[in-house]
Amino acid sequence: MGRMDTIDSSTTRQMSRRAVLIGGAALGAAGAAGVLTRGQLAAARALIPGGPPKARVGATFDLFPFAPATTFPEAIREWNAKTRTQMRCMRVYFQDRKFPTALDPQLKAIKQFGIQALVSFRPVIPTGTNQAEVKADFQHLQNALKLFLRNGLDAQICLYHEIGPRDMIPSQYHTVVKHYGPMVRTFYPLVWNAPGFQPPSVWKPYGEGIQDLLNDFTIDLYCDDFIKHHRKLDPMIQLAGDKPVGVWEIGNTNTDRFKPTPTQLRQYFGHIRSRLAEREASHLPVGSVTYFNGPSKASEGGGNEIVGTHPVSEAPLDIALYRGLYDAVNQVSS
Repeated sequence: MGRMDTIDSSTTRQMSRRAVLIGGAALGAAGAAGVLTRGQLAAARALIPGGPPKARVGATFDLFPFAPATTFPEAIREWNAKTRTQMRCMRVYFQDRKFPTALDPQLKAIKQFGIQALVSFRPVIPTGTNQAEVKADFQHLQNALKLFLRNGLDAQICLYHEIGPRDMIPSQYHTVVKHYGPMVRTFYPLVWNAPGFQPPSVWKPYGEGIQDLLNDFTIDLYCDDFIKHHRKLDPMIQLAGDKPVGVWEIGNTNTDRFKPTPTQLRQYFGHIRSRLAEREASHLPVGSVTYFNGPSKASEGGGNEIVGTHPVSEAPLDIALYRGLYDAVNQVSS
């Protein structure tokens, strides 16, 4: 989950593993992007809603698991070589009210390899009393999306990944989506991402009633929550209806207190693969999937590193199961 510098002591969930991915600086007036040309807008039409869904399978990671001085292109090549796949999507996280004014090394690598960027932004929540901040974030977010289009990035956009009570209440999230969402959707698909460690009774209200304002529905779901708390994809599938369903973060565990057995890993990967295959069999769209290759820093818990300097003992089985999921989803989206 989190990507905020927070630790939930009740579950020992480590929330900080992606907060370090991208800091970014707020866009100043002097750096404001110009209006898109007709040609740029025409090119964007292949990426925004209206065409066939672009399901992808890839990974989420920063450079911590890799050898010192490894670059993002080198890390991607190492991932591809060790998993014997071609990374097709990668998550990118921006902290509160941070928006890029240029492509950083991760985004440049994503562009270089033709990878789909699954990007999370956290603009200010409109409250009725912060109009200046809301107007500024709206413009900065719009400029960031123009930047992506000018650079030819294939992307999907999420407002507040793993949205839940720690961020805001459901009605506030609905306000966020209604205010920023229509603008986002003129550039890229708008994706909702739910926290799979929480019960559906907690996260479903955030997506209910605004389905028509969203393009894709996704959840982050780890093996420990699947095994210990019986969290599954079914509630998300029910909520999404005929819109794409993806799993934007998968992995063995998000806590030091759980280590999956081979049988549990097979059950977990089998559930994800079977549910997505069932959607395809029903002629319903499938969304993107990423494996979290972490931790992102030494103090972090869990055990998901399968490519890097210290792969977990389960790595060979993880890679085999990941590759099976990769082949299945890519076949679905081909």
